[in-house]
Amino acid sequence: MPANLSPRELQLDVYRGFRRSYNFRMTRMMFMKAYVGHYYDTSHGDHGTEPMNLIYHSIRALLPQIVMSNPKYTMKSEFAEHADYGDLMALGLNFNAKQLKLKDTFRLWMIDSILGGLGTLKTGLAASGDVITFDDETQIDPGQLYTDFVEFDNFVFDPNLRGPIHKAQWMGDKSRVKRSYLLDSGLYDNEMVEKLPSASEVSGGGSELSRSMIQTGRTKWNDEVEIVEIWIPGANKIVTLAAPLGNSSSVNGPVQNKFLRENDAFVPHDGPYTFLTLTPPVPGNPMAIAPVGIWYDLHAMTNRMVVKVVDQADRQKDIVMYRRSAADDAQEALDAPDGFAIGVDDPEGIQTVSFGGQKNENLAMTGYLQTWFNTMASNPQAIGGQALDSDSATEAQILQSNADVGIADMRNLVYEAAASEGRKRAWYLHTDPLLDMTLGRRKTEMTPNGPQPVMESIRLTPEVRRGDFLDWHFEVEPESMSRMDTQTRIQRAMEFVGSQLPAIVQTGMVMMQMGLPFDLPSTITRLAKEAGMDWWDEVWFDPMFQNKVAFMIAQSPAMQKGSAGMAKTGGTGNAPAPMNPMKALNQGFQQGANDAQAGLGINQPQQYG
Repeated sequence: MPANLSPRELQLDVYRGFRRSYNFRMTRMMFMKAYVGHYYDTSHGDHGTEPMNLIYHSIRALLPQIVMSNPKYTMKSEFAEHADYGDLMALGLNFNAKQLKLKDTFRLWMIDSILGGLGTLKTGLAASGDVITFDDETQIDPGQLYTDFVEFDNFVFDPNLRGPIHKAQWMGDKSRVKRSYLLDSGLYDNEMVEKLPSASEVSGGGSELSRSMIQTGRTKWNDEVEIVEIWIPGANKIVTLAAPLGNSSSVNGPVQNKFLRENDAFVPHDGPYTFLTLTPPVPGNPMAIAPVGIWYDLHAMTNRMVVKVVDQADRQKDIVMYRRSAADDAQEALDAPDGFAIGVDDPEGIQTVSFGGQKNENLAMTGYLQTWFNTMASNPQAIGGQALDSDSATEAQILQSNADVGIADMRNLVYEAAASEGRKRAWYLHTDPLLDMTLGRRKTEMTPNGPQPVMESIRLTPEVRRGDFLDWHFEVEPESMSRMDTQTRIQRAMEFVGSQLPAIVQTGMVMMQMGLPFDLPSTITRLAKEAGMDWWDEVWFDPMFQNKVAFMIAQSPAMQKGSAGMAKTGGTGNAPAPMNPMKALNQGFQQGANDAQAGLGINQPQQYG
């Protein structure tokens, strides 16, 4: 897209972009209605029309398996001297994620990717209207860092795109804001803002299912307008224009000859948007397949079959039939209590007949539909902790393993997208010349009573910045967004301490006997973290780790030389370590063997290339 694109051309292109996604938005609306059920925001309903909401059940089973907590990030670099800054920045990202309550945002993000095929987040700085001059040249807006959920109905992209969504020549999102805010901010063209039509109460968003009543007569102080903010990567610009109404010929009101706002984009190189898709891509198309689109037909058929079975069961009745001549005998039989004997002239003239009732074939078909739905939806029945549709333990294990594969793939996609979102927030923290964040972390200190865990306060400021931002790659800690129940955590800890830890120690002893280098403390610490035991550093004192931390902090050449001398002598850098009598005796016994081995060439120092 050319940098000199006119406002009229972009307004028409935005309109075409919304028109291109119209079918996807309407389909998502249908899926969302099925997700919330027919009793959502209604004062009455048709009883029994949707007795089994399989879509809601599937989303409820999948969501807790993947997103239940705020993410925890790790920053890594190929440069060892930057490791301390990476750990500090990761702490800052984790703290910021808690402030933003990213767990709730990520849950919306994932649900939208299930219903619409594409989930979108937007990361940036909320414009404050204030500009601070830094270093007499650089001007920055000290706005608030945010990551917000962008609803599928409000996202728009280049209508000519024929590939992945991240290759669009432009993309943006629609939002509704108060006209007074645009006028008072001083960031927009006030003359054009005054001409914008008020946003209609019924044109806000197709997914606003809870807005059942239309309000009118809004006062001027609460007058709202709809705008679209567009990011143009080729021009490195962010422009703001009026949002299309949808019922006009092209745009929202008269075509404007200039934008509401145009400014240089202060965003990471990959832009402010982070996308999440949970299904394989469609070649040559930007939109992914919505998982609910694969389940919806089975959801509808299952409900129809269940309604049919229930209606048949409701129609079932037992009646007593008798010959007219045996009416008195029939009445006496009906009045008799249970187990009472009566005499009748014609017992065969009285009989009970059943009418209606559900057919076993229909009930079996309902079970087949549920089984097919579980197959198509990654088996939410097993994921949700319910009984498996299997005839043997082996079959149940196979089904559970297959379900775990699907969940692992979804979790991996979500974690990769979450790492991309964290990278965007880290870019703003890394480039902020006014950054000042107080953080806390645990460390272990030696005390007269032994090693004790303590908390220390550290500050993330521009002075501790290391390296270029492109030197870093980001990851989300495995299973950091999942949450285990207390019993499962205790079982994992007991298994680690009781069986895995002795095996690791035994492996370390074998390695030492073979003369192979093996960092046993680091291995134990790493495996404990992988097992979800974040508290391991409270009970485990690792001198090697403490030495590594001290080495990274001691950046002075003189301090490094002094530390090396202390490591060799076991004491100060200028004096040998004190020798106890037992050590002197052992050295005396070994001296003769050393001389003999030196003559044979056994004790010669080895040269390593």
